Amino acid sequence: MTLSFAQKLGVTAALLGCATRKELCARFRAANPATEFDLERSFKWLQGKSLPRSITVYDDWARLLGVTRGGAWLAACSTDAFVQEVCALFQADPADVQAQAAVFLGARAVAATDGLGGDFVTYSWAWSPFRQGRLIRGTLELRTAPAGRVAAVYSERMESHTGVFRGGGTRNGRTLQLALAGQDADFMAQSLLVSGRPSDCFCGMVQGFTTAGTTAEVSACRIVGMRLPEGRAAEGPCYISADPATIARDLGLCGFDPEVAEDLAAAVLRFLGQSNGERPMKVSADDLTEVARALALAPGALRA
Repeated sequence: MTLSFAQKLGVTAALLGCATRKELCARFRAANPATEFDLERSFKWLQGKSLPRSITVYDDWARLLGVTRGGAWLAACSTDAFVQEVCALFQADPADVQAQAAVFLGARAVAATDGLGGDFVTYSWAWSPFRQGRLIRGTLELRTAPAGRVAAVYSERMESHTGVFRGGGTRNGRTLQLALAGQDADFMAQSLLVSGRPSDCFCGMVQGFTTAGTTAEVSACRIVGMRLPEGRAAEGPCYISADPATIARDLGLCGFDPEVAEDLAAAVLRFLGQSNGERPMKVSADDLTEVARALALAPGALRA
């Protein structure tokens, strides 16, 4: 019964286009802000280890999918009956949906043995010219994908919006290379060194474009990440002060033990280095202009 429930949740995620547990939980909250379908409970449900204790979860599920038979039917029906019913409702191909559901569920099953899949809180230097010297706290969701690849979602919660970059990459031993794209054709690359299995932390470089100023700039800096405690998430605006007390407090809000948070905060600052906050690695329009001007002054420079 628990395995059937997990499989039906996987089909639900595929039909709704959810790539992560967080996205699936968000869809349940949209259907009912007071839903009991939360991140912590869903972890065991999707692993087939337990079932919801409240029928209200099934009622929220029926409302989310638009199933007229109600929550009681969702709780009792077979996986095959569920697939046929909801695929007909969404006009989706059952075989395709089940294949997507297998990827959604398989990522979690593989993550338990691969040691890489999970949600990480990250810290790096802010690139915006208006936020120099401050850190930007983000989250990186990693999921094992088919063909040995890794699916990834990086997000930063700004004051007015959340920046989300989706994509993936490949892992080779303890190296992980990610290529991510944002909603507005923004691009981000992350080159990471991951810890041994289980991979609970990583350090590396992040590169992309700064568009907060008057002209676009190529920017890069160090980035560090730690696996979030199960069921916890990074909350609040992403810009924070680059001092040990603030970082430790932020890690505490993420669910880390206070003593661990203090040691982690110190390690984060040692890795990031204070100089990056004052002068992040950037390639500006002025740099480009200088090279272009020199090239223009060289007769025949572009001739074959």
